[in-house]
Formats: sequence, C-alpha cells, structure tokens
Amino acid sequence: DIIKPKARQIQELNATNAGTLILFPNPADERITIDHDDYNEEKVSIFIFSVDGKLMQEIQHVQLPYSADIHGLLQGVYLVRMQSATHLLSGKLVKR
Repeated sequence: DIIKPKARQIQELNATNAGTLILFPNPADERITIDHDDYNEEKVSIFIFSVDGKLMQEIQHVQLPYSADIHGLLQGVYLVRMQSATHLLSGKLVKR
C-alpha cells in the first residue's frame, strides 16, 4: 500500500470550478508535492508567490502530481497558485 504524507488541503472557488489544491509535506524543507483532487491530466502552470506578491517560482505546462524544488526559498509563508484551462486554485505553503 502507498501511504501519502499528511496533506494540508486548501479549498478555493472561482467562477466555474471548485476543488482542493493539495500541498505536502506542509511545512516543507526541500521539495513539495503539488496535486489536485479533481485532476483530469491536463497540463498546469504553478506559481509560487511571496506574501508581498513577488513571483518567486514559475513552473509551466507540467502534469500533476508535481514535485517542486523549493530549497532556494527562504523560510516563511508563500502562496502557491495552480492554473489550468479549467481550474484556478491557491494554497498556503510554509517553508521551514
């Protein structure tokens, strides 16, 4: 059996979609896995922003689940946004 680490789930609605962005582990040190509970195998873009709105990382046209390298981020809180043709979801990431 595969056991997933405890995930922090953040829910957000937009004009047409609801879903859950899954970020684990959270808090994280070196890498974070980004997933979506209603994923349909379309390519997504992932954006990581600092709390003051500065774009820290942009990852284009990947499939989920995606393991992102965050070792270069300073300790703190970040906003992770996942965008596809049909979904726009955000969640909070804590970097240790």
